Amino acid sequence: MPENPQEPYDFETNPNEYDQSGFEHGWTHPSELPGSPKSSDSARSSAKWAALGATAAGTLLITLTLLALNGPNASQKVVTSTLAQFSSPAAASDLDRDYGVVAVEVTNESGVVIGAGISLGDHKIITNASLVAGAKKINCSQQNSSVDLQVIASVLGVDLMADLAVLNTPEFDFPPVQLGSASEIDIGDRVTAMSIGSDRIAALSYGQIQERNALAVANDGSVLPGMLYTDLLSSGPLLDSSGAVVGFLTNSAPGNAIPIDDVRVIVAQIDTSGRPRHGWIGVQVRNDIGREGAIVVAVVAGAPSDQSGIQVGDRIISLGNDRVRSSADLLAAIAQRRAGDPVLVGLTRAGMTQKLPVSLGEQPASSAQSGLRG
Repeated sequence: MPENPQEPYDFETNPNEYDQSGFEHGWTHPSELPGSPKSSDSARSSAKWAALGATAAGTLLITLTLLALNGPNASQKVVTSTLAQFSSPAAASDLDRDYGVVAVEVTNESGVVIGAGISLGDHKIITNASLVAGAKKINCSQQNSSVDLQVIASVLGVDLMADLAVLNTPEFDFPPVQLGSASEIDIGDRVTAMSIGSDRIAALSYGQIQERNALAVANDGSVLPGMLYTDLLSSGPLLDSSGAVVGFLTNSAPGNAIPIDDVRVIVAQIDTSGRPRHGWIGVQVRNDIGREGAIVVAVVAGAPSDQSGIQVGDRIISLGNDRVRSSADLLAAIAQRRAGDPVLVGLTRAGMTQKLPVSLGEQPASSAQSGLRG
């Protein structure tokens, strides 16, 4: 954290510079807020949005250093789409007050940009890293009745891959949001995005979950595993039908939200070490047509995989309790863990099944900058 709260965060020197649980705070169901659709079939119909893009086809090869992601057995959907949506603006005093959603106003060399953030309590705000990049000044505000709260914020740390930034507001602790869990979300579930416009007025957008555990391709070509893919073209927090935050929409891969469970892990890492620590084992793998598993085609010398005895030709079929049907599954399973976590890697070699203990390493900077995990 910069010594001077007004000092711009150095994204080049610190590209990625509290275990959150059980937040208790009052919440109003989105359908009870102004501008929200009723629960009738006609209202649901009027709230439908068209997804104009489609799932990317073919085989996508990436690595952990390199990792082959897609194939007939891949259980993750690779998403690179263009989306259209409609949103319903509502009075900021109705949406912001007591709900933990704040307007994040960033002054940079180009002017002023505004986006949404959520309060976790303890003076911490979550927002998009892309929003605060190059910030010279950051203000967080929340319209509460006739009082317009504006608080100076500083950057505690960022995760560029996840497009997340953790802010600190030492002068004021905004009411926290209610956090849910993406594990409770299913395909087809209705969700609500809460965004903040340039006028610092909040708006609700309505959509559905299209895919769980999706493999998203960001605008810069980097890969984000384990995402919630929606038919929303928005930013800010993603709410379930109970009003709990289950994800945070990323600007780098429109329509995709980072599950709030992963956000908790990233915040905890930034809070303790000033940066995220993504897990990594150091293998290059590919899919095998017609069969499950991830085939190892290369092992990084000195990496955790090398030290554990994983060999070229091994078929990885599990990581911990997670089943590995494809390279995408392996990528997602590793991304959900932290550097230093011990895990058993299940594999088959010469027709024999075995499990090798691996202590996950920390993803090298070169791999992280390209957005590749594993």
